[in-house]
Amino acid sequence: MIAEMRLQWWLDAIADIYEGRGARGHEVLGQLAAIIDTHDLPRDVFDNMINARRFDIYREPHADRAAFDRYVAATSSGIMGLAARVLGADAITIKDISFAAGVASLLRAAPELIARGCKPLPGDIEQVIDAAYLKLGKRIDKTAFPAALTGWRARAALQSARKNPEFILSGLLEESPAWRRFSFLRCRLTRRF
Repeated sequence: MIAEMRLQWWLDAIADIYEGRGARGHEVLGQLAAIIDTHDLPRDVFDNMINARRFDIYREPHADRAAFDRYVAATSSGIMGLAARVLGADAITIKDISFAAGVASLLRAAPELIARGCKPLPGDIEQVIDAAYLKLGKRIDKTAFPAALTGWRARAALQSARKNPEFILSGLLEESPAWRRFSFLRCRLTRRF
């Protein structure tokens, strides 16, 4: 109930901004309202992201693969796409990396979510992992790159999950600190994920 109330508060706060009632007294909202106005950010991305997070509250699985894909798109691709727009890039340029990053993040979070009784992964998770992995490797435009950089760990998580699917549930998808540094540096230098 409290989680539902928090999500509703954010939906109402976003509605206030878009409907001209101003930003509520929250440290983030004033700045967010200015960014929304300056960059003409679409409201539906915010609404979809907040509504998608309702799934995280409950314990039902995704209805099907399409529902899972919509969840990842709303929670990962949406926010990366907004960041790309703010940087002056087209959100479509990072659509693939944002999806792969969303899947990788969910794989890393899966053990904790499952321990809480949630069912975050679809039945065809190995196909999802393969599809997400195939979205990697493209060079990202210099303008959009900072928005995509949050996905720099996607390759390592997806490779590990492809090779050892059992690592997902055991929480062993984490990279060593040395590999993490190398991976980040490789991303920065090549703009490839």
